[in-house]
Formats: sequence, structure tokens, C-alpha cells
Amino acid sequence: MTKDWIGTLRAQEQIGPDLYAAVVECAPVARQAQPGQFVLVSPGDRSLRLLRPLGISGTSGDMFEMIYRKVGRGTELMTRWQPGTEFLFRGPAGGAFSRPTGPAIAVAGTLGVAPLLFARQVFGPFEKMFLGVPNGSWEPFARWVAGRAGETELYCDTGEI
Repeated sequence: MTKDWIGTLRAQEQIGPDLYAAVVECAPVARQAQPGQFVLVSPGDRSLRLLRPLGISGTSGDMFEMIYRKVGRGTELMTRWQPGTEFLFRGPAGGAFSRPTGPAIAVAGTLGVAPLLFARQVFGPFEKMFLGVPNGSWEPFARWVAGRAGETELYCDTGEI
């Protein structure tokens, strides 16, 4: 059963234009989360009733990392959070990946790479990882991903990268 929690933002880094990685402290979730799962985050404004689904890209001790893109009012509010900010979220939610029984190839587009980064952390490197992005403005994000998963092969819709 998915449960509501209060998390504390410990760090937030801009990893591309309007793209962020946030490290959250919440021991029960960090210790329960499995690759493939996500959290539903409340941006903190009561007028915004829908929770934002954000992929878990890794865990470490009592911390988990989630990545997101600023696309509207809720995620714009989240970009202003400072370390120590507490917020409501639900999770971990969704089904977990099964451990690969042999060499695995991973394919993702943009932020869909989050659960694959978590899987790589838990299961080990992929034989190859393919990442697709829409254009050259995603290059900083692509470099961030490649820094975590060295076996990444990048594809860009416009051929700019």
C-alpha cells in the first residue's frame, strides 16, 4: 500500500535548462524503493491538487533522488525549494523492475531514464544504454546521465548533439 510521507529536501541541482535533480531525506521511502518505482509530490500550494509523478533515480542510506522538469506552476514552485524544505509526497508507487537474468540493454527518452539509473545502481551496468532527447538544449542533461551511466549512447531528434 502506498503511503503519504513528509520528506526534507537536502540538495537540489539544475542539470539542464528547466531540469532538476533533488535529493530527499525520508528513510522509509529510501529503504523501500525499488528500481522502476516513483513518488507523487505535492508542490506545496493547496490550490494545486494534483500530485506530480517523479521518477526515483537512486537511493543512498536515508536519501532518495528524483529528477523533474519545470513545466508548469507546480514544478516551478519546486525549483524554488531550498535545502531543509519539507513537503508532502506519496510513495513509493508503481511496479518494480525484475532483476535481469543476463546482459541488459536500456532504452529511455529524456526523464524516462530515472528508473533506469536506479536499476543500474541496484543491478549493475547495462550492456548498453540508449538515451533519446529532443534537441541540443538537452546536452547538459545528457552529460549528467552519461556521468552516472558511462555506457550511454545518445540520440537527438534534431541531430544537434
